[in-house]
Amino acid sequence: MKRPVLTPKHSLNRRSLVVGALQLGFAGALAARLRHLQITQADQYRLLAEENRINIRLIAPERGEIYDRNGVFLARNEQSYRITLVKEDAGDVRNYWCNWRSLSRSAQKI
Repeated sequence: MKRPVLTPKHSLNRRSLVVGALQLGFAGALAARLRHLQITQADQYRLLAEENRINIRLIAPERGEIYDRNGVFLARNEQSYRITLVKEDAGDVRNYWCNWRSLSRSAQKI
C-alpha cells in the first residue's frame, strides 16, 4: 500500500490545524487562569484591596505665635488632640474604649 503524497496544500491544512489547536489551548488556559483569579480567589484579593485603601491623617502645622505689625500679640497655638477609631483596625471596640477611658482618666490626674 502506497502512502499518499502530501502536496503543499495538504501540509498547509495540517499546519493550520496544529497552530489553531495551540491557539485554542492557550486561550483555554488563559480563561481557566482568569476564572481561578476572579472567582476562586476573589475573597482573598478583595481583602487585600480593602487593606490598601487610603488612610488620610490630618497633621496640624506648627504656626507659633502671631503678632500684628505693631508687635501686639494676637494668637498662639494650643494643644488639641483628635482620636479617630477605625473599626476594622481596632478589633474589639468595647475593649479598646475601656482601655482608652482608663488612659484618659490617668492622664487627667497628672
